[in-house]
Amino acid sequence: MHIAICDDNIADRKQLERLLNREADRRVKEGISLYIDSFGNIASLMHAPALYDVFYIDMTASDDENGIDLASLLRSHNIESPVVLCSSKIPYKEYHCTLNNLIYLDKPIRAEELSDTVSMVIRLKQQSQPTFEIRTRKKTIYIESEDFLYAKQINNRQALVYLQDGTVCDLPDSIDNLELIMKKHPSLIRMAKHYLVNSSTIQKITLTSMLLSNGAKIPLGFGEYRELKKILKL
Repeated sequence: MHIAICDDNIADRKQLERLLNREADRRVKEGISLYIDSFGNIASLMHAPALYDVFYIDMTASDDENGIDLASLLRSHNIESPVVLCSSKIPYKEYHCTLNNLIYLDKPIRAEELSDTVSMVIRLKQQSQPTFEIRTRKKTIYIESEDFLYAKQINNRQALVYLQDGTVCDLPDSIDNLELIMKKHPSLIRMAKHYLVNSSTIQKITLTSMLLSNGAKIPLGFGEYRELKKILKL
């Protein structure tokens, strides 16, 4: 699960990083991996917000933008992942905000309460995995977002879809249409014209290729390599 922190108070941000890293260590025993990125301003977070399953937010340094403004910005970009508003100077609960998927957490943050929010987000994620319909030449199949590994365009009328279990689907369509169908996939990346990749399956990138969890290698151009490093925060 990918977690983003956005807090313009550096001391609070570092403290939340420490607490979430300890939580990540505890969750390993459950077979759950937590990946944490930290941001001090809105512009940095909004570079690739679709990567994250939950946002921990508190913005207090500016009179013009606070945590609710950032939550509203995320929703305007069709990011529906839960937002945890961490109240310090600003009592977010009292705003009675009508945005969906908001969770409230008071500062100073207690480890037990933070762990409860992580558990809540994990449950929501498990309940809300989107199902996608893929029509092959012979049948229609339904997959969860986590089943998708990557897709490759063969020609204008054919694409191959590779799934985590080793299944390869022959798709009589372009990956342009597949990308539209799977636009709610939380980690989908379009690579040039020929590939759609589930970024959560990327194990390694080099100047010329990316290695996926099933051993597949996807070729990269230099510009794609640089852009991918930005997206994955490498």
